[in-house]
Amino acid sequence: MDVTRVGEGGQSPETIHQQITLALVRHPAVLEASVVPCRMPEGDQRVVAFVVPRSGADCTPESLREFVRQQLGPQATPDKVIFLDALPRSVSGKVDRKRLESGEFAA
Repeated sequence: MDVTRVGEGGQSPETIHQQITLALVRHPAVLEASVVPCRMPEGDQRVVAFVVPRSGADCTPESLREFVRQQLGPQATPDKVIFLDALPRSVSGKVDRKRLESGEFAA
């Protein structure tokens, strides 16, 4: 997904990322999620969903991509889904989106 592309109805990339995040947390296997534009090791930038699955959850990155595709359509499907044990947090307790965007967790 082109991270600079404006979505249908003139939606900003940030709005699309929020919609993807909300769709993901509706999935019964997802505890928490954050969607960001992320610099990949190859150097290109992609929309990546970082997901903390619920304990014992049975899901795959592709099944979550398909879930989002069904909810929001192909234009709002993340390029990649990465499972984490926990999302990185700032000292204030908010999700540290800058760390996610840096590609540190995308390898």
